[in-house]
Amino acid sequence: GGAARSLLTNESFFLQTLRCRGGLGEVLVAPQELGDIATVTLGQALQGIMVTEGAFLCAEEGVDIQTRMQGATQGLFGGSGFFLMRCSGRGSVAFGCTGSCIKYELRAGECRVVDNGHLVAWADTVSYTVGMASSSLFGTMASGEGLMCSFTGPGALWIQTHKSSASTQQGSKMKQQQGASNIIGACIVFFIFIIFFLMIIVAVVFGSQ
Repeated sequence: GGAARSLLTNESFFLQTLRCRGGLGEVLVAPQELGDIATVTLGQALQGIMVTEGAFLCAEEGVDIQTRMQGATQGLFGGSGFFLMRCSGRGSVAFGCTGSCIKYELRAGECRVVDNGHLVAWADTVSYTVGMASSSLFGTMASGEGLMCSFTGPGALWIQTHKSSASTQQGSKMKQQQGASNIIGACIVFFIFIIFFLMIIVAVVFGSQ
């Protein structure tokens, strides 16, 4: 329902229904972020798609919109949240991207690795896992990329060339918190070193007596 969709996926509580009476009409929609708008037609070839938080724009009346929960790993580290919007049925769906929108048609077994901040939508036939950007923890930390999402076909995958401002602000906040924690950690290590050094001096002084 609207309450679950609003609370869990950060979308609007209400969905407006627009109808044209007495002839043809035109409706203009636009996302908050500057970028492309992708239109997908659901039906026989494509049964359903998963849309990330804040990307959904509009859909035709024959499209069923539901809230789906992800697994713990994808929800915590995938960057798209625990809950996604699943659009299925028949009709067109439009979603917004930050920057340009790029679509990949993955063959069965084909894998593509994507930074979680660039995800927009994917077909519900596509599976994905979350892992480190490098094979080692040090390489992942040194590269600054963090965690990546590996998508495996068959199905379509849509990504955006830029990260949304919300993702950028969240990343900046995490870096600030990480910097603060590093300073605190360095202070703790320095404090422990001073205590250890003083203990050695006291032991030498009392031992010489």
